[in-house]
Amino acid sequence: MRSVVFPGGNSGSPNSAAWHSWRRQGIGGSDSVFIAAAHRLVTPPSWAKSLHALWQEKTGRGNPTVVTAAMQRGTDGEAPARAAYEAETGIVISPAFGESDFWPVCRASLDGIPFVGDLLTEIKCPSAKAHALAKAGKVVEYYKAQLAHQAMVKWDHPQGWKSEQEIHYWSFVPETGDGALVVVPCMELAALAEKLVVAEQAFWATVEADTAPCGDQFAATGELYIVADAEFEEVKAQKEALRLKLIELSGGAARTEGGGVVVSRKAGTLDAAAAAKAAGLTADVLAKHRPVNWAGVVEAALAAKLIDAAYLDPYRGEIDYAAAVAAARLDEIVLGPCRANDGGYIVTVAGKKKAGKGGGEPCGT
Repeated sequence: MRSVVFPGGNSGSPNSAAWHSWRRQGIGGSDSVFIAAAHRLVTPPSWAKSLHALWQEKTGRGNPTVVTAAMQRGTDGEAPARAAYEAETGIVISPAFGESDFWPVCRASLDGIPFVGDLLTEIKCPSAKAHALAKAGKVVEYYKAQLAHQAMVKWDHPQGWKSEQEIHYWSFVPETGDGALVVVPCMELAALAEKLVVAEQAFWATVEADTAPCGDQFAATGELYIVADAEFEEVKAQKEALRLKLIELSGGAARTEGGGVVVSRKAGTLDAAAAAKAAGLTADVLAKHRPVNWAGVVEAALAAKLIDAAYLDPYRGEIDYAAAVAAARLDEIVLGPCRANDGGYIVTVAGKKKAGKGGGEPCGT
C-alpha cells in the first residue's frame, strides 16, 4: 500500500479540500459499494447511488454531497468507536489513507491500521439492523464490498492475499456504547474482490474516457426523450385546458355535441346501500341477494368437527407460489437466478413525480 498523508488527517475523514480532491480522482471504499451494487455483486442498500450519479461525481458534473444525519452520526461516532475497539481488543490502531500498489485508482480512507499485526479495522456506526447482524457475527452484505475494496488497498490484488490477513469489522452504537466485533478473514472476500476489481476498472474507464457508463448513444437518446416528454406534457396541459373549457361551454347539459366532440355528463358512482334504503327494499328482498360465505361454512364445520382437514385436501387449489414468495420476503440473492431473462423496462424522467391514479373531472358542473 502506498500511504498518503493529509494535514489534519486525525480521523478517517479529514474533510479537507485536498482529501476531497484525492477521493474524486480515484475509487474509494464507499464508492465500491455503489459499483458492486450496480453490477449485482451485492444487494444494494436503500441509500446507494446509481452508477451514473457516481460517474457524474467523478467527472465533476455532480452536485456536492449532502451530509445526511446518518453520515454525521458516523463521523461523530468514529472517535469513541475507535476508543471502544481498542479497549475491547487491546489493539491500538491509527487511521490511514492509501492507494493500492497494483492500481493506484483503488484507494481508501482506512479507519484503523494497527502498529503491530497484519490486519485492518473498519469502523461502522450503522443501522440497528446492521448492528444486530454484527452482534450475531455477520457483516451486512453490502459492506462486504467495501471490506474487499479496502483489502485490495492494504494487501494489493486478491491473487496475492494470504490466509493470515484479516479484517476487524467493528460495529458501534454511539448512543449506548454497545460494540460488536466481527473478524473477517480476507480470503473469504477474495472471490468478491476478483469480480469487484473488474467492475471498478470498467467504471473508471468510463471516467477517463468522459463517457457515461450507459454509453453515448443511450445518453443522447435519453436527452431526446426528455425533450419529447416536455413537449408531451405541454400538449397534455393544453388538452386538459380545452376539456375544461368544453365542459364550461356545455352549460351543464346532459349531452352537447359539436365540432367533432361530445360532452356528456357521467351518472356518477352509485351508493347502492343508500339507494336500497331510499327505495324501501325490505329485508326479505335483500336476503335473496346475500352470497354464501363458503369459507365461513368450512371454518364452522371444522370447529364443530363435522369434517376434518384431510377431507378438505382433495378440494384445495394449486399452490400460489407468488404469494408464498412474497410473504417470505426472500433476498434478491435468492430471487435473482430465478428471474426471467427479460423482466421488461420502464422509461421515466429523473425527478419527475409519478402521476396519480384517477381520471379527470366528470363532464358537467
